[in-house]
This record gives sequence, structure tokens and C-alpha cells, in this order.
Amino acid sequence: MSLFEYLTISFSLVLSFAVIRIIAALPAILDTARRDWVHIAWTAYTLIAPSWMWWNMWAYHTVSWNYFSFLSILTGPSLFLVQVTALVPSNVAAVSSWRARFEAQARLFFGAGAAWWLLAIGNSWLLLGVPLTNPTRIIHLTVLVGYVFAALRPSRRLHAALAIVACASVFPIMAVFFLSPDRLATSP
Repeated sequence: MSLFEYLTISFSLVLSFAVIRIIAALPAILDTARRDWVHIAWTAYTLIAPSWMWWNMWAYHTVSWNYFSFLSILTGPSLFLVQVTALVPSNVAAVSSWRARFEAQARLFFGAGAAWWLLAIGNSWLLLGVPLTNPTRIIHLTVLVGYVFAALRPSRRLHAALAIVACASVFPIMAVFFLSPDRLATSP
């Protein structure tokens, strides 16, 4: 087993905790008496995000690993788990309204998302050598700014608009960036 394979085990475990939490909560999230479409949209998006994170991890297979680079990479799925915890509490039966839950936790959800995107930009720059002037940074910075605004502004319309954009962008982004993990590792 290579060091990369060894280190990705912990990365995968943290991601799996998040996915299990969401999947276990789906019946409660989709309960007609409590559901909220904005919450459902963000939940759907967070179900897809771990596959992106795991797939993108291949880009780091040639990194010269040390404890600090490992912690930096492990922080990503940890921040994602914080986002999922904001979306889905451990006791889903106690949630009487998913809309109220999302609005109460939106700052944490979007704040953790902003921190994740900032970390992703930093990791790709420091560990992979992807320049800050790379054209993909336009997407990264746009998403980062969206998360920051959403964290600082408790606006249902903004959160809904971002949910629509996030869900609508899933397949185009996958088609451009995630068809092959080798493209991620060799991007300019």
C-alpha cells in the first residue's frame, strides 16, 4: 500500500460519515409535512459533492506528503461534515420544519462551505502548484464569494438562487473537470 492510499483511507472515512448522515435522514427530509425545497436542493447537492471530493483526491497522488499536508487535505472533508451537520442534525425527528432548520443553520452551512473552498484553492496552489492565475480560479472564486455572501446575509432568496445554480451546475462541471482524474492532476 502506498502512502497516498494509506492517507486517503481517513479522507474517505470522514466523507462516508457525511454521506451516511444524509442518506439516513432522507425519509425525514422528504416528509411532506416538514420538507423545504431549498433544503432538499442543498441536500441533493451535498450528496453529489463527496464523489467530487473523492474523485479530485487523485490529483494529489504525487504530492510529497508530510503531517501538515495530510492535515490540510483532511480538513476539507471535515469542513464538509460540518456543512452536513448544519443541514441534518443527529436527531432528525426533532426537526419540525426543514425550512426553519436551514434558516437557523445557514450561516454555519455557508461559512463551512466558504472555508472549504478557500482551503481547496490553497491546497491546489500549495500542494499541486496550480497557479492562482489559473482560469479555473474564476469558478473557485465565484463559488467562494457566493458562499461568503450567503453566510453573511440571511436571505431566503439568495440561498434559493444559489441552490438552483449549484444544482444546475453539477453536470456541466462534471463533464468539464471530472471525466478523468488524470486531467485534474495534469491541469495547468
